[in-house]
Parts: sequence; C-alpha cells; structure tokens
Amino acid sequence: MTYSQQCRQVLTTVCDDDVVNSSMQKGAKGITSCSTSSSNDPHNLTSGVEVYCEDGWTIFQRRIDGSVSFGRRWDDYANGFGQIDGEFWLGLDNIHEMTRGGGCRLKIELWGFHRNQRHADYSSFSIESAENLYRLHVSGYSGNAGDSLAYHNGRPFSTEDSDNDSWTSGNCATGYGGSQGWWFGACSYSSLNGVWMRQSSGAAHGIIWKHWKGWKKPLKETKMKLRCD
Repeated sequence: MTYSQQCRQVLTTVCDDDVVNSSMQKGAKGITSCSTSSSNDPHNLTSGVEVYCEDGWTIFQRRIDGSVSFGRRWDDYANGFGQIDGEFWLGLDNIHEMTRGGGCRLKIELWGFHRNQRHADYSSFSIESAENLYRLHVSGYSGNAGDSLAYHNGRPFSTEDSDNDSWTSGNCATGYGGSQGWWFGACSYSSLNGVWMRQSSGAAHGIIWKHWKGWKKPLKETKMKLRCD
C-alpha cells in the first residue's frame, strides 16, 4: 500500500488493491505476543494491534497463493500490509516492538507445490529498530528444513527503495525475479517474501529456502510466527 492511494477508515483500512489492518500503522507500542491465547483466530492484543494467533504463536507473515503483492517499498514493510487471515506482513515496527524485550522464538513453516512440508525453528529471534535498519538476530536452529536463515543473521533489511545489502553490484531486493523485502547479504539463502511463482524464472527467483528446495524450486506457502514467553 502507498499513502497516495485513497483509503477509507472502517474496522480496517480498506485500500484500492488490498486490505491493511488499521492497527498495523507505524507507532504501535507496548506490543505483546499471543502466548496467553489458546485460540486460533484473529486476536486484539492489549496494545490494540490485531494479529492472528495460532496455539500461542503470533503469525507475522503468511504466503498462500500470490493474491497479495510482496513487491513493496520500505514504508509498507515497516507498517505492514495484507489481511491477517490471508496473505500478509505484520510490519517491521510491530515485530521490533514484540521482540525487543528478548525471550522470543521463531517458527517457520514451509510447503511445496506437492503439499510436502518442512519446518525451521529458532530458539532466539529479534529485530532491531528502524534506526538500525531492522537488523535481524536469529540463532538456535532445529527442524527438518535445513538452516537457510543463519546466513542472514546480523543483516539489515532491504527493499527496492532502501538498498542495505552487501552486494556491491546491485540491489538484492530487485535483482532476483522482482521486488521483495528481506534481510539480504550478498544476497540470500532464503527469501520468503519473494515473488510468488509456480516455476522459477531463474536462480533464487520466487519464494526460496535453499537448504530444502535449492535456488530453483520456489515454495508455494510459508508461515512465519513468533512467541515471546
């Protein structure tokens, strides 16, 4: 979503091409996770931010079918976009607020186009503030998908209009099949915000988790969720 679009304020902020929950806007403070909720449905946290809870976990990213474009600019990734019960990104500001107190875990669930599934769990997860480019901190891998996130530990976030990666010849956010936002180095072993596609148009194009499917087999669905106990 860009702020040049015409929106109308209802229960959610409804824009021309998708729905962005009004609570995803920049500046939401005092966010806590879903760890006190056992329900699997949309849930209003004490801060007023609406999220989707799943068995005590807060879902902050979901890809399903390409119905929401993840080719977004810096402000969109900071604020959040999409629909919390469909394809969406909760927003880097919100994720930072949720994880800045420490004690947070990350769970990533991945699906291929033949419905085969893998997962990657991390015992420690947080991101820094906007002033520090939402730098990623993640460690303590377990699971059966392989660790395609370790390479991105300590990396700042990049988008098409904010190139913070270490690739000197270009921008990783636009150099692999379309625009996306991620914690790129030079460039990636994973990119779960890549362009949704059934067949790769080149190496590292699409939604990628290198240690499971390699660089040339895109994933169909992803889910990223955190829990701060």
